[in-house]
Amino acid sequence: MAIDTIISNDELVVVGPPDSVSVSVDIGPQGERGSQFYYGVGAPEQNQAIVEGARLKDLYINQSSSGTKYGTVYMLNAVTGGTVWQEVLRFQPLAYSLKKIVNFIAGSGSISIPLSDFYSSAPENLNANTILVQATAELNNPAFVSISSKNIQTISGSRNFVAELKGAQLSSGSVSLLSSSAVPISFYITAGSGE
Repeated sequence: MAIDTIISNDELVVVGPPDSVSVSVDIGPQGERGSQFYYGVGAPEQNQAIVEGARLKDLYINQSSSGTKYGTVYMLNAVTGGTVWQEVLRFQPLAYSLKKIVNFIAGSGSISIPLSDFYSSAPENLNANTILVQATAELNNPAFVSISSKNIQTISGSRNFVAELKGAQLSSGSVSLLSSSAVPISFYITAGSGE
């Protein structure tokens, strides 16, 4: 770009912009398009017409209001032999509640729940610490129940969420460890993706 001299003498030089500037924006090859969002009722595999032409890293949102996959976001990823839609995010956390009878001995008890009961698509690398548990004892006297440890175990070929519990009860002004084979406990479980 040339800069034109407007006034010039021994004491002063004034320069100004060129008369016109030309900018060209059509130079170079066109790049790849960015990710696109698709949506439909059910998983992307059930909506081939909607996701036709999808490319790697495109996203799909399941807007089905029934089932456990509502609000699940999938991404089209490359795998050996092709591509596959994989879950990457849930707009709603998994929530599950149940009541179990727990056997407490000297204040300790445990529960085992098949992951398929509340997290059917749990990833292989699921961290048990991403599963949050609230436990409430349903007894006549005030009771305190806490989760002392959590892990994922394979039991009889099925992946299970196992939680160790500690419990105590207040009775007649004193606290004693729970020791009963029939303590009804209500559990409320929420799970993150763990990915």
